[in-house]
Amino acid sequence: MNDKRDKHGFPVHRIACARANLHRRHWVVEVRRANYSAFNGGRRTPSAYSQLHCTACGAVWRTKAAYVDQVPDADQEKNVSPYGLDTLRMSLD
Repeated sequence: MNDKRDKHGFPVHRIACARANLHRRHWVVEVRRANYSAFNGGRRTPSAYSQLHCTACGAVWRTKAAYVDQVPDADQEKNVSPYGLDTLRMSLD
């Protein structure tokens, strides 16, 4: 599983899942129709694109495809930046 991230917390390899037919049930939406950028202070900004993650192979990609509406959210309890406090805590440990 590829969980490597750069110094800003972004995935090192942004590549779509190559095994879509086998892994589709493992896809989750990390950021739905938004992005988090240092240019806007790390705040949520609306976007046409969503960030998906395949929990089977670790692939991470952004897309504005219609199939995103059928993919469940990765974490439905909190709607915070995936590069925020959790990543900071991991880097400090």
